[in-house]
Amino acid sequence: MKHKIFTFFLALIASIGTIFAASGTCGENLTWNLTGRVLTISGTGAMTNYSDSNHAPWYDNRSSITSVIIEDGVTSIGSSAFEYCNLTSVTIPNSVTSIGNTAFFYCSSLTSITIPNSVTSIGDDAFSSCSGLVSVTIPNSVTSIGNTAFAYCSSLTSITIPNSVTSIGEWAFLACSGLTSVTIPNSVTSIGYEAFRGCRSLTSVTIPNSVTSIRDDAFNGCSSLTSVTIPNSVTSIGYQAFAGCSSLTSVTIPNSVTSIGVGAFSSCSSLTSIDVASDNPNYCSVDGVLFNKDKTTLIQYLIGNTRTEYVLPNSVTSIGGYAFADCSGLTSVTIPNSVTSIGWYAFADCSSLTSVTIPNRVTSIGDGVFAGCSSLTSVTIPNRVTSIELGAFSNCSSLTAVTIGNSVTSIGKSAFAYCSSLTSITCEAATPPTCRDYVFYGVDKSIPVYVPAGSVATYKAADQWKDFGDNIQPIQAPEADVTDVDAEPTDNSVVIEWPAVTGATVYMINIYKGSDLICTLSFNGLGQLLSISLVKKANGGNPKTAVQTATGWQYSIDGLETGTTYSCTVIAKNGETPLYSKTVSFITSTATAIDQITNDKSQMANKIIKDNQLLIIRDGKTYSVQGAEVQ
Repeated sequence: MKHKIFTFFLALIASIGTIFAASGTCGENLTWNLTGRVLTISGTGAMTNYSDSNHAPWYDNRSSITSVIIEDGVTSIGSSAFEYCNLTSVTIPNSVTSIGNTAFFYCSSLTSITIPNSVTSIGDDAFSSCSGLVSVTIPNSVTSIGNTAFAYCSSLTSITIPNSVTSIGEWAFLACSGLTSVTIPNSVTSIGYEAFRGCRSLTSVTIPNSVTSIRDDAFNGCSSLTSVTIPNSVTSIGYQAFAGCSSLTSVTIPNSVTSIGVGAFSSCSSLTSIDVASDNPNYCSVDGVLFNKDKTTLIQYLIGNTRTEYVLPNSVTSIGGYAFADCSGLTSVTIPNSVTSIGWYAFADCSSLTSVTIPNRVTSIGDGVFAGCSSLTSVTIPNRVTSIELGAFSNCSSLTAVTIGNSVTSIGKSAFAYCSSLTSITCEAATPPTCRDYVFYGVDKSIPVYVPAGSVATYKAADQWKDFGDNIQPIQAPEADVTDVDAEPTDNSVVIEWPAVTGATVYMINIYKGSDLICTLSFNGLGQLLSISLVKKANGGNPKTAVQTATGWQYSIDGLETGTTYSCTVIAKNGETPLYSKTVSFITSTATAIDQITNDKSQMANKIIKDNQLLIIRDGKTYSVQGAEVQ
């Protein structure tokens, strides 16, 4: 028993010796010594830069090191030197000129640090995730603050950046959630990507006149920020630069700004006004809504206003990314037919939006355009759309029906995911659109899916469509009202009017005299004449295109016989799949006789003029004045 106790005691002494007394080299002319919980770096010159913390010679004892003393003569603190150490204090001498990347990364017990005037640069991630750091003094000697240098320092409440600093690196103060104020000096010319993102306690920030660019996401998620002044020196505001600044009520864009990134002010839920300098050459505001100068692009709608409905100007051809995102009060938006493109997440999380009409000129539904529109009940995707992108309609939990136009060839990942209320899907494309992963994830696979009649088997074999199995059914042609097709005849012509049919790519008009087909015309979905046979071209105007009416199309056909009964059948098809068919009858009027002539006292004849030619009608037949029968 005594032997075992003695052996354990020796092992304990060895263990303590390993933890509290160790030494070695950490640079060409530097040594380190660990005594108890204090690590001392001595000598002259630069420390070794370690590629990772586990290469530092004291790595195995990192949890026991609470204090680091760097003696005078040491010129740099090496990269990854003290990562994950349980430090509470650090002494840095005036001989040190640089602090390496990740030098104090995740030293979560460190509460304060004084950086001497000799230091000119603070490396990337130098103090990142030092969650206990309350205060830090940055001297006037520092010219650059590296990427993520103080990111996730959640206890840091304020910081003063000295006049010597010219750039604030990317993610420099990312998620410093306790930071309430920051002073940026006139020496700074650029604020890096996500530099202050997630600083949710930051209430105000003054950007100096020296700054020319505010990078992407620079102040994204600064939810307590109530005001910001953008100086005349700024020429560009990056992608989502102030997105999610939910306390920001107004912003003024100076005339110097020539570029505003997508979603720069998106999800600013209190924003009621965006003012633009009247002499700004690139941008303007209408009722506080941000547009480009010629009002062809709506850049940012105002989430903080009280409107429930909004009508876009007819000048608009594109809706910018995130333009209406998080507008939870909007119930309807009227998009004019002039619009050809809708940007990413343009209407994302518009939770009160109940209906929306996508204009016929739109060719693509981008990523997340209507994601999270939880009150949207139905949507029709027009025929010019060729692709539906990632998550375009995901989480539209009230969506009960969707119609996908015949030109769609691809549907992106999770495009209709979690549309849990869908009761039917109609896809008018003859070839099943290619589907990425999870397109219909969370959608009841027992609902009917309507597709062109000739494509049912193809859909049943196609990836993701096949999950609906025997619920894939042919599209049924809609029943037409008797007034859907109208024929207005004259003596030798007729004006045919027919309705626009959703999904139609071809319209065919067949004219019959009795049971004989005498005329066939075909038009594409835009009313453009594709072919014509057996009769003359239409009178007047452009003979190649039907006239568009409020509800459909109109076309004039001549070369018909007078006083004759005809029937007209209009057929709308998607490819070869019939969508609609309607037949009406009409009678051309009888030409007015201008004289009566007697041939041989027993027969009466009518003399008429038709197409500048004198004709004679007798016994139901028509003759020229030379006696030849005219058909």
